[in-house]
Amino acid sequence: MKKHIKSLVAMSSLLTGALSAYEVHSEQRQTDYNLNVKLASQYIFRGIAQSDGEPVIQGDFSLFTPVNIYAGLWASNVKKPWGGVYNKVGGDEDFEYDLYIGYLGSIPSKTGGPDFKYDIGLIRYGFEDDPDDLTWSEAYIGVSQSGFSAKYSTRIAGAKMGQYVEARFNGSVKNLFKYSIHAGHYFLDQRLRGFDDYSDFSIGITKTYKEFDFNLTFFQNDEDGEGRYLDVADNRFVFAVSRNFNLNRTLNQ
Repeated sequence: MKKHIKSLVAMSSLLTGALSAYEVHSEQRQTDYNLNVKLASQYIFRGIAQSDGEPVIQGDFSLFTPVNIYAGLWASNVKKPWGGVYNKVGGDEDFEYDLYIGYLGSIPSKTGGPDFKYDIGLIRYGFEDDPDDLTWSEAYIGVSQSGFSAKYSTRIAGAKMGQYVEARFNGSVKNLFKYSIHAGHYFLDQRLRGFDDYSDFSIGITKTYKEFDFNLTFFQNDEDGEGRYLDVADNRFVFAVSRNFNLNRTLNQ
């Protein structure tokens, strides 16, 4: 417990120090504060169930500064993450909290088309309690343009969770609903049941109604993923309802 509190304090100090820099460059422009709250039928991360098929409540508090530095805290309840395959001592993680900080930049198109955007950052995946030492940190870099995006993440500390590459396309159908197609591949540092990598896929649709987003997503893993993680890698549909709150007025009073 003390170890995780120290880690949280250290990461919070990093966020505070990095974010204070923007005040030197811009005293007039405003930082955007947002809170997203989601209720989902279950929690899937990189294709694998993290809540043992049970519903979850998730929240994401984030801020975006005038110099394109962003940071946030994401949290969710969990149950037997990764299907309990990393369980060492018989305990269980009940709560996940992720701290992240990054920089989002863009390069204007010379032809007048959409800008080319890039995203560089750090994220710490933390658990409470964490009897199995699952907490780990990653560095990531992503690029996007015209609905297409790609991202590379690599472990830099903590649990040996390897490297993950992913690609996504986001679009819409005549403003009726939005859709997202995703594919990823995980190169894992630890071999389990003879497998050390797998691929995951998903396709989802989202409809916005009266400030609420209603989402239905289908998740699938390849045979290697199913062989490594068994039941928690099965094909599944996940339904979620979420709402985003802009907190600028509240926090700037």
